[in-house]
Amino acid sequence: MTSEPKRKLAAIMFTDMVGYTAMMQKDEDKARELIERHRAHMKPFVEKHDGEIIQFVGDGTFCRFDSAIEAVRSALEIQKVLEMEPEINLRIGIHVGDVVIKGDEVYGDGVNIASRLEPMAEPGGICVSQEVYRQIKSHPEISAESLGKVSLKNVEEEMEVYSLFKIEEPASAAAEKEEPPATKEPVVEELLEKKISKSKMVRYSSVAAAVLLVWLALKYFPGNSGVQDVTADENSVAVLFIENISNPDDPQNLTRMIRELLITDLSQTQSLRVVGSQRLYDISKKYKGDGSQPITRENASEIAREALVRWMLTGSLSQFGDKLVLTTQIEGVYDGKVLNAQRAEGTDLFAVVDALGDEIRAHLGVTASAEDVSIPISDVTTNSEEAYRFYIEGLEKYYNFEHIESEELLSSAVEIDSTFSQALFRLAQVQSWNENLPPFARTRNTLSKLKRHSDGLSRADLMLIKGIEASIDLNWAELELINKEILVENRDHKEAHYQLGEAYYHNPDRDNLLALAEFETTLELDPDFKLAYLHIFDIYGAEDMDDEGILMANEFVERNPDNALGYNALGQFYGSKFDDGYSGPEEAIKQLQKSIALSPEEYRYQRNLAGLYYNLGQFKKAEVLYNSILQDATEVEDVVVSKIVMAAINYELGNRSKAMSYLSEILEDEDSGILRFVGKQIEGMFLVREGKINAGLSLLEEALDMSEIDGIRNSVLYEIQQVLYKFKKYERSNQIVDKKIEIMDSDEDLISAYLIKGRNYIGMGDLSNAEKMLQDSKELIAISNRRLRNERLVKFLEAELHFAKGNYEAANRELFRLRPNDQLELKSRIQLALGEYEKALEYADKLQERHYNARYIRLPFSIYQKGQIYEKMGNATEARKSYEALIELWKDGDKDNPILIDAVKRLESLMQES
Repeated sequence: MTSEPKRKLAAIMFTDMVGYTAMMQKDEDKARELIERHRAHMKPFVEKHDGEIIQFVGDGTFCRFDSAIEAVRSALEIQKVLEMEPEINLRIGIHVGDVVIKGDEVYGDGVNIASRLEPMAEPGGICVSQEVYRQIKSHPEISAESLGKVSLKNVEEEMEVYSLFKIEEPASAAAEKEEPPATKEPVVEELLEKKISKSKMVRYSSVAAAVLLVWLALKYFPGNSGVQDVTADENSVAVLFIENISNPDDPQNLTRMIRELLITDLSQTQSLRVVGSQRLYDISKKYKGDGSQPITRENASEIAREALVRWMLTGSLSQFGDKLVLTTQIEGVYDGKVLNAQRAEGTDLFAVVDALGDEIRAHLGVTASAEDVSIPISDVTTNSEEAYRFYIEGLEKYYNFEHIESEELLSSAVEIDSTFSQALFRLAQVQSWNENLPPFARTRNTLSKLKRHSDGLSRADLMLIKGIEASIDLNWAELELINKEILVENRDHKEAHYQLGEAYYHNPDRDNLLALAEFETTLELDPDFKLAYLHIFDIYGAEDMDDEGILMANEFVERNPDNALGYNALGQFYGSKFDDGYSGPEEAIKQLQKSIALSPEEYRYQRNLAGLYYNLGQFKKAEVLYNSILQDATEVEDVVVSKIVMAAINYELGNRSKAMSYLSEILEDEDSGILRFVGKQIEGMFLVREGKINAGLSLLEEALDMSEIDGIRNSVLYEIQQVLYKFKKYERSNQIVDKKIEIMDSDEDLISAYLIKGRNYIGMGDLSNAEKMLQDSKELIAISNRRLRNERLVKFLEAELHFAKGNYEAANRELFRLRPNDQLELKSRIQLALGEYEKALEYADKLQERHYNARYIRLPFSIYQKGQIYEKMGNATEARKSYEALIELWKDGDKDNPILIDAVKRLESLMQES
C-alpha cells in the first residue's frame, strides 16, 4: 500500500564533489574510489546528527535533518575531516523549509532551494540560506558571512545567503567537558601532571569531544604539503646515519647506539623538532638501502625530505683503542647549505654524546634556554653500555616485528638496569602484544616499574603508556581518546593510528570501517607493520569478505614471500570458502602447511591446520598436531585452545572420559584465565548432543556467568538460544533474551537478540511479532557497522517467515543470498514441503556430514529430518533406521524432549504399519 504524502519542516543538505567530471575523464577507477571514500566519510557524520542520507546522486549526496543546527554541525564536521583528504573537495548547500515526504521520496521547495545553494559554495565551503542563518546565529561557535542577496532558479524572490567558514569552541564549552580526577590510580597519571604542568591533558567523556580533538588536529596540523612548509619548520633535524670508519661491520652496534642516543639527547630541546628513529626507519623502507643499513648516503636526502625537516645530520665514528672520536656534519635538506662540522672525543660513550649534542645545538642556533635544560644522556637513558646495546638490538627486532626476540633482548636490558625507562616502555609495548589475553601479568609488572622510572620519556611515550594500560584493561573508549590526542600532535604516528584502529575494532559497537581506515593508514606510514595486516585480515574474515582477503593476502605474500602470516591468512580464507561450501579444502591445506614450514614455532598456524583437519572429520591428523602443540607450547592461549579441541576430537572418536579429562584440566587450571568458561561451554554442548538438554543448558548458563568479555559472552548466549529454539523452548528463550537486552550496549547484540526473538515467535505461531522483530532488526542494520554480515543474518529470518506462511519459493529466493552451507537445513525443509524428496534428502545428507557446522545440535536434527523425508518417500525401512539412530543417540537424554517424543511416536507408528 502506498503511503500518503506528509508535509514537514526539515533541513535539507546537498553535497557535490568538485572536479569529479574531469577526474572521471582522466582516471575512471580513481574517480570511483574517491566516490566511495566520500560516501564513507559522509555516513557517520550525517547519522551522528540524526540525519538521513536520502540518496546518493552521482558524485553528491542528498540528506535530510530534523533541525538546521544539526545539519550545519554535520556539514562543518564533514568539511573538517575532509581536510585530511585533499583529493576530495566538497561544496555543501543547506536550507530549512517545508518538504513533502512520501515513502522514501522527499521533494518540494525546500529541496529545490538547497540544491541551488550548493553550487554557490566555495570548494571546501558551506553555503546556507537566511532561514538556516536565523536558527544558528545564536550559536557562538559558528561563524557566518553574508554573501548578499541572490536570485535562485525557480525561486520568485531574491534570497540572502551566507557562507560558513569556521568553527571555534567557546572556552566555557571546553571547561564543561573536563572530567573530575579518576578514582583509580593509573600508571602514569601523576607523571603526566609533572611533565605537562603548562598544558594539562583534558580528558573528554563524549563522542563529540573526541571529534573535536580530530578537528583541532586538522586545524593546527594540516598535513604534509611539500617543500613550501619548510619555513614553518626551520628548527627541525633528522639524525640519519653514523658510519664506523674503523670497523664498518660495527659488531658492537656502536653507531646505532650513538645515533639513538643523539636523537634522545637532541629531543630534550623543546624548540627543536627531532624526527624519531622509528619514523626514519619506516620512511627508509621506500628507498633502496643495503639491507643492514637502510639509511645510506644515496637515499639520505630523499628520506630527510619526506620527514619534512630543514636539516639532516650525518656522521662518522673512529676508534683508537678505548678512545672514541665522533664527528658530524649538518646539511640543509633543500638548499645544500653546510654548517660547521662538530667533533667530540673521549672514552665514555655517554659523555661523548653529551658534548656532541651541545655543539650541534649551538650550530643550529637552539642552545638550551631556561625551559630547555639539557640533562646528561646517561640520566635520561642508562649509564650501562651493555644495557643500551641490548636495548638497541631489542629495538631493531621491535621495528622488524620480531616481538618474541624483542621481548627477550629488552628484558636483558632491564635486568642490567631496572631504572632504564626507554627499555621498560618498549618492553611493556611488546609484552602487551605478545600476551594476547588477560590477565597480562608480564605487561602489568613492567608498567608498575615504569610508574617509578619514566623521567626519560617524552609526552607522546607517556600517552602511549596510558594507551597500553587502557588496552590491557579492555577500556576501548579510553584508548580511542588517548590516541586521538597523540595524533593531534603527530598525525604520522603509526602506533597511534594502529592503537586507534584497535580501539574501534574491539569496541562493543565495533566499527570495522573506521578500524580498517586506521589500519590502512598505519600501512601507508609503514608498509611492513604486520600487526595492521593481521587485523585487516581479521576484519575481512568477520565480514565474510573471503575473496577480498585472498587478494590482500596474496599482495602480502608477494611483498613478504618468507613471512608465514600471508600464507596463514590465505589458508584461513580458503578454509572459510570451504566451510561455506564454495570450494574444496585442498588450497587451504596447502597454504597452511606453507605457513607452518616457515614458522614452526608459531603454534597458532599449527592450530589453524589442525582445526581444518577437525572440520574435515580427519580427527587423527588433527590429534597428532594438537598433541605436538601440547608437548611444546607454553603460551596459555595455545595450550587451552589445543585442550578444547582435543576434548572435542576424543568425544568424536568415542573417548568420552578422555574428552572430559581435558575439559576438567581447563576448568581446574587458574592459568586458563578468561578461557576457563569454555570447558563448561563444550561440556554443555556434549550433553545437548546426547539429549540431556536441561543439564547441558545449566552448564551453558554457568559458562555465560563465567565469561568476562562482551563478545564472548554474547556468543555463549547465542548458543543457549539455539538450543532453546531447536528444542521448542520458545518462551524461556525470549525471557532470557529480554533480560539480556536490558544490559546490551551494542547495535549488533540487539540485532542478534531481535532475530532470535523473531525465530521464537515463528515457532510459537506468532507471525505478527516475528514481522516486528524483523523490522526492528532492519532499522538497526541501516546504522550498523557490520552491515553485510548482519544483512545475511536477517535473510534467515525472512526465509523462515516465508516458509511459515507457506511461501516456499519466496523462502528459497532469500536463501540464494546466503552461503551454501548456511542454506542446507531450511533448503531441505523447503524441498520436503514442495514434495521434492530426493533433493530434500541430498541437503539433509550434506547437513549430516561430519563437519564443524554439523556438530552437536545439527547432527541429531539432520538424522530426525532424514527420518521425516524417508517417511514421505514411503521408505519405511530407512525412516525406521533414522529414528532408531536418533533414539540410540538420546537414550540417556531427557524424556520430555519434544523431538525425542515425536521420533518415538513415528517409529511406533511405522512398526505397527509393518
